[in-house]
Amino acid sequence: MGDQYPQLKAAAVQAAPVLLDREATVAKACRLIEEAGDHGAQVIGFPECYIPGHPYWYDFYVATDPICTTFNVELFKNSVVVPGPATEHLGRAARRAHAWVVMGIAEKDPGSFGSIYNTQLFFNPEGTLVGKHRKLVPTIWERLIHTSGDGSTLQTYPTPFGGLSGLICGENINSLARTTLLLEGEVIHVASWPAFATKGYERQFHTMDVRMRYYAFEGRIFVISSCSVWTEEMKDVLELDKKARSSFIGEGGHSGILDPIGDYIAGPEDDGETILYADLDLEEVTRGKLTHDVTGHYQRFDIFSLKVNRQAYEKKPIGTSPQQPHIPLPEDEESPVPEGVLVEDQALVELQKYIDSTYDEHYSKNRFQATEFIIDGGHGEGFCIGNILKYAQRYGKKNGKDRKDLLKVIHYGIIALYINELENQE
Repeated sequence: MGDQYPQLKAAAVQAAPVLLDREATVAKACRLIEEAGDHGAQVIGFPECYIPGHPYWYDFYVATDPICTTFNVELFKNSVVVPGPATEHLGRAARRAHAWVVMGIAEKDPGSFGSIYNTQLFFNPEGTLVGKHRKLVPTIWERLIHTSGDGSTLQTYPTPFGGLSGLICGENINSLARTTLLLEGEVIHVASWPAFATKGYERQFHTMDVRMRYYAFEGRIFVISSCSVWTEEMKDVLELDKKARSSFIGEGGHSGILDPIGDYIAGPEDDGETILYADLDLEEVTRGKLTHDVTGHYQRFDIFSLKVNRQAYEKKPIGTSPQQPHIPLPEDEESPVPEGVLVEDQALVELQKYIDSTYDEHYSKNRFQATEFIIDGGHGEGFCIGNILKYAQRYGKKNGKDRKDLLKVIHYGIIALYINELENQE
């Protein structure tokens, strides 16, 4: 009989926000989530910055126009704190729908007065906010109001039907971002988009097709592509004049759902608010990957490697570090840093100076170092551990050498970490 692959229903929400009104858009989003859940959807994708809307005004006003500042302030005031009341409402809707929900928002940090992130939220069927993704690089005029995310939010979430993840608008063509998610087992991808509805975006539907088809085909996965649309109410909010309104060539849209060979199985739907549905058979992922699995047999990990910085960016305000006493070095050694510098910083500077000095001593002056031959011979980690034990044991037993012994322990520890990383890459 063999393994049985799960089947599920996916939904791509194509809808307009209540522009610059967080509470009203959250309420609308909850209604749409419950509607999709009533139709049996188990994964529901939403457009980019759906709550409280994308900064569309830069399409119609120059950045120096005071009206842009007015809209920017309103966007910030209506952005979402995560977690917060908005995420609680969305979580309850996801729980009622018993569905995974990927929601696009404008996000602000608690206590922030000016920074806005372009973010996707991920809710599970129990209504728990399991994670978020912040757009890595704001696109075009988004850079005037959005700030960048970091690698800590680039991840795939495990579900009963495989890995679920997403990217926002232009970053869906970022090869390394795609590869990262696919390597983490992504089988359903949610791409979130704004509304493209004015002159100058005539080819945007075509480029979206290319990007979505390629993402699905490359990974041999399912893709949910969710786009926003324009309404007359949104034009009123932005105070668009007759000339600006005449630049519209449609309402936006072009949402769809694609299978693992890049064919649309729902949509693409142009113009108007709607929810698109499609039944996903995960066996199709296997059918595709058996031919070309870029995360498995059709990849050469002995040739290529990918390193992702998962460290979250942390803002460290000046003057918040506790004052620590200055500990002078022994009298026979010159202090490597000025007095008043933190103890940890002193130690790091001293360590760097010591490591640099070792390459001017003894056999290290030679073209090839003995340590390199030991590492190449496959004995490097043991060599380092042995020296760590040697100098740790010697500590306190040789007059005037204590500090140097500790520096040697740390130095060999660093080399051991490097060797360990090399072995893991292999």
